[in-house]
Amino acid sequence: MRIGVISDTHGNSQVWQEAWQQVLADCDLILHAGDILAPGPRNPITAGYNPPALAEALNSLTRPWLAVRGNCDAEVDEMMLARQLPPLTQVHTSFGLLVITHGHQYDGPAGLIKLAKQQKARVVISGHTHVPVLLEQEGTFLLNPGSPTLPKEDWPPTLAVVTERGIQLLNLQNGAVIKEINW
Repeated sequence: MRIGVISDTHGNSQVWQEAWQQVLADCDLILHAGDILAPGPRNPITAGYNPPALAEALNSLTRPWLAVRGNCDAEVDEMMLARQLPPLTQVHTSFGLLVITHGHQYDGPAGLIKLAKQQKARVVISGHTHVPVLLEQEGTFLLNPGSPTLPKEDWPPTLAVVTERGIQLLNLQNGAVIKEINW
């Protein structure tokens, strides 16, 4: 199984299309860790910002996808996406339980590790910071795919892929593997 992981698209349909063409079209399942359509009051409107087009692209996917609510997501986003956005969701895989949350309600890695222990998760996926993270801590893998739209701290646009072999953080601009952890 190949799982594409993306977060913090903030309504940018152009970036979504790039991510789709370069990585996500080859995935069996897509996970979005929140802040899907709205830019939020602290973020600029980016070139490619088109929430209706992004909603249409997501709603027309022919493969399964799951998403969680980010701090910028609202009820109107759920209406556009024709689905509820829970604060947390789970995916059971042959390589362990994945827990997905936006992450803004947890106190950084320590809070996410606590969540992993509560949920008995092998991997906790979060977003929110726009900074990619891939690390193992206390037997749990923490993954933040970063943001393909508004990367911070001089990171390039990023997303991630999770497979039976492990996790890869990818540079969306050139497809390079930024970091990889094998199980």
